[in-house]
Amino acid sequence: MLTRRLAAFVMSGRWQAVVAAVLLAVAGVLFPPLALISAAVVALVTLRHGFDQGLIVLGWGGAAIAALAALLLGAPLTGVIYAVAQWLPVLLFAQLLRGSASWATVMTVLAAVGLAIVLGVHLLVPDTAQVWTELLQRNLGELFKRAGMGPAEVTATIARAAHYATGAFAMSLVLSVSLSLMLARAWQASLYNPGGFRDEYTRWRLGVVLAGFAALLVVLILVMHNALLVELAMVVLTPFLLQAIGLLHGLVRQGGMSVGWLVGLYVLLFLAPPQMGSLLAAVGVVDSFADLRTRFRRGD
Repeated sequence: MLTRRLAAFVMSGRWQAVVAAVLLAVAGVLFPPLALISAAVVALVTLRHGFDQGLIVLGWGGAAIAALAALLLGAPLTGVIYAVAQWLPVLLFAQLLRGSASWATVMTVLAAVGLAIVLGVHLLVPDTAQVWTELLQRNLGELFKRAGMGPAEVTATIARAAHYATGAFAMSLVLSVSLSLMLARAWQASLYNPGGFRDEYTRWRLGVVLAGFAALLVVLILVMHNALLVELAMVVLTPFLLQAIGLLHGLVRQGGMSVGWLVGLYVLLFLAPPQMGSLLAAVGVVDSFADLRTRFRRGD
């Protein structure tokens, strides 16, 4: 498999890891999913060899991207910021996973960081909606117009999005770090413990404290209809979305069902991400309380 060959190349030496991380990061500017794979390279080195080695790859990779940014854009600092923002969070959480061997711990801390970002932005910026409105108008306004939307429709769409943009940003951070870390863990298992990540992921179960907080947020949103609460829920429910996907993979495998069920799941998630994402997150919260794997195994 191509990704396994990439993982083997990364693990063949420090400079190979640096080259892979840099090339994928640069390609990620044009095709963002590759940036997640680039971060997974740094995470894999950290998971296998420790924080120091991961930091070395980050340092040399950051220097290379800074040099490229200086050559092409005349702005080396832009390259440094990109490398640090893309790789450092994944490096830190890879080290946390390496030390704790607990996805529940990693995802709880990651959710806490996302919540802190949302609350911090709202505390430090008096009118976040106005800031996001200006930013979105500048970057997306023309794109919406080219898509056939009228000026009034563009303004209304951006105004609605601006109220939840901080939460969307924090949620995207939680999701991107999670996906890069999961890919790195899958690579590590494929090289040194075949099948290990599959067993690990399908047994994911986050703590009842985080699940209780998520449930409380949902109840408060239904009662109060508050935008800040919605942003907080977007962040805290993201780990449960991933948990639910792992749960369903495990149930399909446990029940000997066709892989077509999983294909259907991903198709629906692609076609209706808000609705399916919310439904799956709810399943993940319920699983944290009820341990659905055990119940299905017993036939309850």
